[in-house]
Amino acid sequence: MAVFTIKEISEYLKVSQQTIRQKIKKLEKDKMLFVSYDADGRIRLNAEQVGLLIATFYKSVYNVYCERFGIQKGAIVIPTRKGTIQRLKRNNGKEVFYIRNLPLAYDQDGKEILYKSPKFNTREEAEEEQAKVLANRNSTVRKLEEENSRNDNVLLEQLKQRSFKEYMLEWVNAKDIRNSTKSMYIRNLINYFKIIEDVKLGDLQANILNHWLQKCKKNKHVINCLMLSIFKHLYKMDVLNEQVLKKIEPMKVKAVYDKKPLTVEQVKAVLEYSKGGRYELLLQLLFKTGLRIGEAIALTKGDIILGNDKLIAIHVTKTISWDKIEKTIRIELPKTESGTRWVYVKDEYLYNLLQAQLKEIDVIIFKGRTSKYLFVESVRYYLNRVGEKLNIKVTPHIARHTYISIALSKGIDLYALVHQVGHKDPTMILKVYGKLIKDPKEVFQTTRVI
Repeated sequence: MAVFTIKEISEYLKVSQQTIRQKIKKLEKDKMLFVSYDADGRIRLNAEQVGLLIATFYKSVYNVYCERFGIQKGAIVIPTRKGTIQRLKRNNGKEVFYIRNLPLAYDQDGKEILYKSPKFNTREEAEEEQAKVLANRNSTVRKLEEENSRNDNVLLEQLKQRSFKEYMLEWVNAKDIRNSTKSMYIRNLINYFKIIEDVKLGDLQANILNHWLQKCKKNKHVINCLMLSIFKHLYKMDVLNEQVLKKIEPMKVKAVYDKKPLTVEQVKAVLEYSKGGRYELLLQLLFKTGLRIGEAIALTKGDIILGNDKLIAIHVTKTISWDKIEKTIRIELPKTESGTRWVYVKDEYLYNLLQAQLKEIDVIIFKGRTSKYLFVESVRYYLNRVGEKLNIKVTPHIARHTYISIALSKGIDLYALVHQVGHKDPTMILKVYGKLIKDPKEVFQTTRVI
């Protein structure tokens, strides 16, 4: 069976590729169509799927399409029946004729629009009118579809006149992501835009895009991710074509820092260094629960339950979001839906620290200098100093990384750990956090597999 690309469908129907994508997206949303993708992530539709698309949105060409590709016709088309000529006998005995149930088109809700026939004195007059209506029917519907296509093309041309920099900033601003992430993206883009020229979207070519990627020197991991995402978005908007997208060469990006987890001995050294200090409770909490730094700082008194059996239960329902552009702190929902959870830890030392802290505070557990929430950057700065002193790399995320890796090495139930750290499934844990902690020789010296 024939397989079609978006480009081929758009050329056949004489509408833009973006219009076809929107139609496919609507059919997917209504669960009428399930699309497949090739190795490059491009949509591929077979002849029957294209037939469904045409039957739903381009009914006037459906019959011709089915005949061309040997598709069995469905019911959602402009019927081929011509409308019968009916005879009506009036009360005065005179006969008149009219055209009954002649379909013209479908409205936006898919309802059939029927021709409203006047009365004719003879059958010949009725048949003549029927022939005229049929001659105009398909051309009228086709004209409307071509007019919609022209409107799409006008909008596309207007889009191509937009400034790339301006459009990209608007695109990032419109993303449904955490405020702190959005502000970080925008800051990086503003700095990056200082070293690249601006062009209209319609003037973008592969050589320009590759030149921009090569010029990036700072925060490559962020810029690379954003630029590749906007290129794919512009391809879907028909601004970039497939040939340009294939010629783009992503920049080579090294890891920002070694995310190697700490050993148990290194964790003990960090916690010992912080003992009695301002950040002791926070570091104990990060290393012993795997909480994200934003989740830990956002904790309030009502989120902590200290059990009689020394079990600590922490209800995670919020996180800190720091907008570095507006210089404001916001309380938001956790990073993911699975981020709202209960976290448990049984540790007497941490229990006593929390108990003492809860007696001293009203609401916020980790306060900054102004009695508001602690700044994340203050914690990062402190951990940098600790790392320099102990000759190790330590960050809030490495604390989480370390907790998960050591928990895995100690045989903690994988699915319990998934819930504890707020992941949806084990995939990320096994792929990213499942680092080797123990010496393999030690592992297999004490454990037999079979």
